[in-house]
Amino acid sequence: MQQKILKQEEFKAVFGRRFRQALAERGKKYDDISKAVDITNKQLSMYATGKQLPTVYGLYVLCNLLDFSADFFLGLTNKFEFLEENDPLEEEILTIRESYVHMPEKAKVAFQEFVKAIIERD
Repeated sequence: MQQKILKQEEFKAVFGRRFRQALAERGKKYDDISKAVDITNKQLSMYATGKQLPTVYGLYVLCNLLDFSADFFLGLTNKFEFLEENDPLEEEILTIRESYVHMPEKAKVAFQEFVKAIIERD
């Protein structure tokens, strides 16, 4: 089944969201990527905010460094479940994911207990 063709601005937003998610999932920061290849943190920020897209070679490098498929970054396949489009908490949940991977172990355990309490409440 053919997917909807996104307009360029929509596509950039999808790419940026998935790039941020890949960084969070792998516990990487811009510095980790920029040190491995000749790219600036500013350029990586432009990708993450959906203002620019990498070159084909840049995409290849990101896929290799973050161990994600190009299909994931391009929105052709989903490796993770995403929130509903236009969910008011989408950015906040992504921020939580980004923060979680950098938390000390004790904070992670406390956060896990907090989430379990919310889930069990329902």
